[in-house]
Amino acid sequence: MGRLQASYCQSSQKYGCFTLKFYLFQSIGFQCYQSISILFLVYMHRKNLVTAGDFAMTLSMNLIVTEGLWKLFERMQSFNTLWGEFSQSVYVLLKEPEIQDRPDTIPLIVKSGSISFNEVTFSYSKNTKLFDKETIHIGAKQKVGLVGYSGSGKTTFLN
Repeated sequence: MGRLQASYCQSSQKYGCFTLKFYLFQSIGFQCYQSISILFLVYMHRKNLVTAGDFAMTLSMNLIVTEGLWKLFERMQSFNTLWGEFSQSVYVLLKEPEIQDRPDTIPLIVKSGSISFNEVTFSYSKNTKLFDKETIHIGAKQKVGLVGYSGSGKTTFLN
């Protein structure tokens, strides 16, 4: 595994732990808020300072506010995930290549391109060959679609 992949895996694990702690803290905070609100409303109701209607309205409003905050935090998490993916992509794009061209390298001039697979042979097991000396030539600017059943080896052939 490359250094970049190892760094990505480590960052993903840290982010997963952070997300778990964040949602746990958020859940506990919302539960405490609801519990304190209910206890306060019961106390106020016993003192005849709030009616049953006030009690119901306050609980309903608390649920609406809590749900709105929960959705807001979910969207913030989605944004953070997307921002992390974006910043990692930019990092990869701007990173200095590990393999540098030699100073005497001649610039590559491509006049036309084509792709050729010559006598490709491949098998997962010794008994059954998936490809046996298959040859394909795709000319310049030609578009080709590979069609076949799932598991028939389209991706394997290209890779």
